[in-house]
Amino acid sequence: MLPNITPRMERTTGYKQTITENGLSLRPEYIANVETTNVRDHLRKMLALREPPDAMLALNDLVLVEILHYMKENQLQIPKDLAIIGIDDVTFASVYNPALTTIAQPAFAMGKKAAELLLEKISNITKRREGIVYRFEPKIMRRDSV
Repeated sequence: MLPNITPRMERTTGYKQTITENGLSLRPEYIANVETTNVRDHLRKMLALREPPDAMLALNDLVLVEILHYMKENQLQIPKDLAIIGIDDVTFASVYNPALTTIAQPAFAMGKKAAELLLEKISNITKRREGIVYRFEPKIMRRDSV
């Protein structure tokens, strides 16, 4: 995976910051930044550690699917063997068994803002927006996977 993609960098930084702010030990071996095709192999190595993680945050839906495949292939139970939280609130999250806890992003509002900015650019509306970062409030969807 490309480690320099802004959402990935911000999510990883936020994880590290939250761990340290809450007085927990930061375990670098629990942080993975691998190609989607290598998620299962890396997960196998991570769960084979002397002190494997109890929970995992999948930073995107592609990683979440790979984790779910790994769990099924290895007959591991969520959340008994590994608690899981996903990001993006994939469409199947609430019907998966157990229902997956996720971080929902306001995709419609994000898409609407992107379309507005694109239309402004196409229409040559001269608003200087360079360097502006738009933030949208996520929402935790508490379900049964943690």
